[in-house]
Amino acid sequence: MAQVILALLLCPHLSFRDDESDIILGPRDRRLLQAIAHLLGVDAEALEEAITRSHLTARGELIKRPNCAAECRGVIGALARGSYSRIFDYVVCVVNKLLSYSMKVSLYCTSYKWTVRNTHDFVSHFFAQVYGENMSIGILDAFGFENFHSNSFEQLVVNVASEQINYYLDQFIFRWEREENIIEEIPVSTVDNVTSCQKVMDLVLARPIGLLSLLDEESKFPSSSDRTLASKFSANLELSFGIFRAGKSEFTINHYADEVLYSVEGFLEKNRNFLPPQVR
Repeated sequence: MAQVILALLLCPHLSFRDDESDIILGPRDRRLLQAIAHLLGVDAEALEEAITRSHLTARGELIKRPNCAAECRGVIGALARGSYSRIFDYVVCVVNKLLSYSMKVSLYCTSYKWTVRNTHDFVSHFFAQVYGENMSIGILDAFGFENFHSNSFEQLVVNVASEQINYYLDQFIFRWEREENIIEEIPVSTVDNVTSCQKVMDLVLARPIGLLSLLDEESKFPSSSDRTLASKFSANLELSFGIFRAGKSEFTINHYADEVLYSVEGFLEKNRNFLPPQVR
């Protein structure tokens, strides 16, 4: 894991220069690329190919085209973010596994060479009392809601997560509970201030015509800009959803908590973190 992190820290030091029809790596950068490939445990030529070429499939045929310097830097950034994300998931998985009482029982009995079934059951019961049963009740720490003077991609992600959690609570606590009370003929009053977040979730998460789906689509075009993204939002979303309004460089979503004005500036750059097929 330390080798992978070191390789990712070296990646931003690679320099790419555009030629007439190809990308140029200097002698220093080529040696650095070989060192990065060695740390990652991959072939240096294959890594260079993945960074400097885009692979497209059309009608079953693989098409390769050279990347420009900016696209190479984008691939490096996507590789770093994707690798860091997987390292984080791996660390969380290992920590959860080591903290589980079933693993502690196995390690404890193995270390003392206890193989008797009764002894294993006793230790299992002891650790269950200390660390809790596998079936337990968790506490959900709900996301906050953000509406600043200037709102961007980060605020959209936080607010959409808040919409999803609010929708979940709406379904479980209010709607389903109310339906059970009606079935059991228990008098219950209507909660008027509970609104469904389904419209916002459809607006943002729907495919193929949803805000994030359109953002992913526009991020794939090298010539796209904040203005073209705003135009795409306006053309595809404004008439379909009554909770959305688009301008030249911003858009407004009427969330359950408040109406938020988002600036599209930086959306494309922040979203361009998907790993190209040749890098995965």
